Amino acid sequence: MANLFGAMGLQDSDRLFNGTIGQRVIYDESQKYIDLYNRDIVAATAIFVAGRTDKYKERFKLAGGGFMQKRGRLSKPGAVKDNGQWDVAYPLLDYGDALAFDDISMAYMTAAEYTLGLQNIFNRDANTYRFELLKALFNNTGYTFKDELYGDLSVVPLANTDGTLYPPVLGATAEAEATYFVGSNYATASISDTNNPVKTTVDSLQARFGTPTGGSNIAFFYNVAEHAKLSALTSFVPVQYQYVQPGDNTATVRIPGIPDELLQGSWEVTGTCSGAVMCKWAQIPATYTAGVHLDATPPLIERVDPEDTGLGVGLQLIARDLDAFFESHYWRHRYGLAVRNRLNGYIMQMVASTTYTIPTVFA
Repeated sequence: MANLFGAMGLQDSDRLFNGTIGQRVIYDESQKYIDLYNRDIVAATAIFVAGRTDKYKERFKLAGGGFMQKRGRLSKPGAVKDNGQWDVAYPLLDYGDALAFDDISMAYMTAAEYTLGLQNIFNRDANTYRFELLKALFNNTGYTFKDELYGDLSVVPLANTDGTLYPPVLGATAEAEATYFVGSNYATASISDTNNPVKTTVDSLQARFGTPTGGSNIAFFYNVAEHAKLSALTSFVPVQYQYVQPGDNTATVRIPGIPDELLQGSWEVTGTCSGAVMCKWAQIPATYTAGVHLDATPPLIERVDPEDTGLGVGLQLIARDLDAFFESHYWRHRYGLAVRNRLNGYIMQMVASTTYTIPTVFA
């Protein structure tokens, strides 16, 4: 961002509207950085968001369980069929902002000042997107979204004991409900090798997606408030500080194979523990954790406008007059984040109860 206009020979202190370039050029240069920003957002959230869809509602059919029927040589077995389904629906919201400009501020504006304003929009959009993403994960209550075209849509959370029967987990033979929002029944201070939330999360996700030899590709996200207790677990192996030089006295070892997608976000990969890659993320509310299976379809989907509407996707700079866009511009981002794969996500609250309470900020 510091060199937004460097390719055009402008210094940060140069007046942006000093007659050497026009607003159309500034608009075009801004679009290049908007495109880069949008790609970064997609990369940074790929482990949670499966992609984009213009569908407002989907239905997923589920295979059943049980045993095959014993039969005589001449008898015909009874017919069986798939045993369940889940419906999901997605909201579509419109977010917007605008930079405040008048003819005086434009006359004095430097390249650095405009770049700062652009970064402010990026920050606000990223904050909003991240908030909506985490709210979709941590809020365990379904709600009705009133869609302008399709009426009332029932938006549902991760599996939450709501009557949907899912395929049997490993070791079971019958379909059953599932609950992926749980209270740990112990507080953060009581985390130990016995009270290990990482193992509980890994076991729950592996029961659904399999237990391959060598472990599964699972990420465990937690707040810094839980780091001291989690890093003290016997099975916790820290990632080596990247600036440690060979030969330095260190008890840690470098851990190969950290998934590339975990290196894209704003969290810190701190190590491995009990079969999961540990990710310390300040945006996770204190006393809450989240587990996601990286080899399964991500839990969320982003709903966008259909392509034939021409409304576009991602953060956009909208201007009625491209040659004078400062006088008639605003920023728009239309999307909705909601759960699609109801089985890929395990949310835990560190609390002396088995009852889960939504974080206040996401309620």
